[in-house]
Amino acid sequence: MKVSRNDIINLAKSSYNHTGNVDVVSLASQLGIEVYAVEESDDFVAQIKYSKKNDQFYILVNKNHPHTRQRFSIAHELAHYVRDHDKIKAKGAMNRQNGGDANEEHQADKLAAEILMPDEIVRDYMNQMDVDSTQVIKHGLIAKLSEKFKVSKLVATLRLRHLKYYVPYIEFA
Repeated sequence: MKVSRNDIINLAKSSYNHTGNVDVVSLASQLGIEVYAVEESDDFVAQIKYSKKNDQFYILVNKNHPHTRQRFSIAHELAHYVRDHDKIKAKGAMNRQNGGDANEEHQADKLAAEILMPDEIVRDYMNQMDVDSTQVIKHGLIAKLSEKFKVSKLVATLRLRHLKYYVPYIEFA
């Protein structure tokens, strides 16, 4: 099933669960994509594969990586599914090693962050925290966002910056 960027964002919002984050495995399942955590070397992050025989998409994710990394990797592969559907079908697989160019990877990262932290939900959370885009976002709030949305502090920071919140330089130790 081919879906648009808006379709996947709406599905992400609908799969936002009671724990306060988007369930990316459920989201993949809604699209008919099976997700498997696999034991791989540290340099393997994730991959989306297509089986012509079964007319089925699969996402493989490194189970040795931290949970936040796995979630982002699944969302990144879902972004490729949306953006590069036909390319994946033609090649049979896509990952950072055999995927597209740097711009395609950047666009997939950007959409992955939108999937994990949908605009509307982030803005609602920021309103609940009584924070608006004119305030300086401090490290403590980034940590809270990171925990709530189950993303890395870097993803939370970049997402807020994309949403026009002012997040000054922060060191991620």
